[in-house]
Amino acid sequence: MTIRPTHSDQDLIGDVLETCVCPICHGELSLLDKSIACNGCERIFPVVDGIPEFMSDVHRSEKINELSNTYDSASLKYSGSAKSCGYSGHTGFISRLNVLRRWIDFDKINGEKIIDIGCGTGLMTEQLAKNNDVWGIDISLGLLKTAREKGLKTLMASADLLPFNSNDFNMVVCIGVIPYYKNPTRIFSEICRVTGPEGKMIVSSTANSFLIQSVRFVKNLFGRSGQLAYLYTAREIKEYLVQRGARILDSCTCYSDKIYPLNNDRCPLRFKLLSMTNAVLAKKDASEE
Repeated sequence: MTIRPTHSDQDLIGDVLETCVCPICHGELSLLDKSIACNGCERIFPVVDGIPEFMSDVHRSEKINELSNTYDSASLKYSGSAKSCGYSGHTGFISRLNVLRRWIDFDKINGEKIIDIGCGTGLMTEQLAKNNDVWGIDISLGLLKTAREKGLKTLMASADLLPFNSNDFNMVVCIGVIPYYKNPTRIFSEICRVTGPEGKMIVSSTANSFLIQSVRFVKNLFGRSGQLAYLYTAREIKEYLVQRGARILDSCTCYSDKIYPLNNDRCPLRFKLLSMTNAVLAKKDASEE
């Protein structure tokens, strides 16, 4: 097993003060005792177990708290496995990972600044963290602790209030986050905001296939409705990105290691039945800076 170097608390705080801003007012940050303070709106953000928490009290909705508690419990129960992140086990994890491998050469990308929104335990981007500056954002402290061990620079923050300057990242990865929101408009706005000119964006949703719908139906029968609010098609993801000035490069649907490109939003019956992931690759043109 490869053991990757982790970031010390002191190093991470130094990187945070240099790189991050207040997620509310985008003001500069400074160290205040053992917390981080915004020099603009004077909000205080605690540092818990070495991980800065940029979850403002005004933004901690009941749903966010419920999701955070759910995944904190899952991190204890399933440790660093795929199940702890809500990937529907190993098959769901492989489905999502293969989407990234379709668009990212993990062995060749080097020296890039990357953000993994909804990073979970870091399973998706741990290989990228070996040679790149990878920031992992999640709402679960338990998951973030494991992601930190995989080499990610971890912060607790919400996907629709990112503590970063505009045009800051070469690549933004957002895998399986938007299905938790019926209206992900602010998430897409943040994704496009922090992506730098010529930067890439990869956004995925749990698919709205017959398989996924059937599983949700059975869970509902047993009173286990789950946390997902809406299952987005690739077309819907494209529309959100295009509305914010992004240029679509590719899209696909996937189950296990089977991937079908959605250049015309049509796919074979087996993908309509079995797909677990819909995903889109987009680019921020320099003119959008």
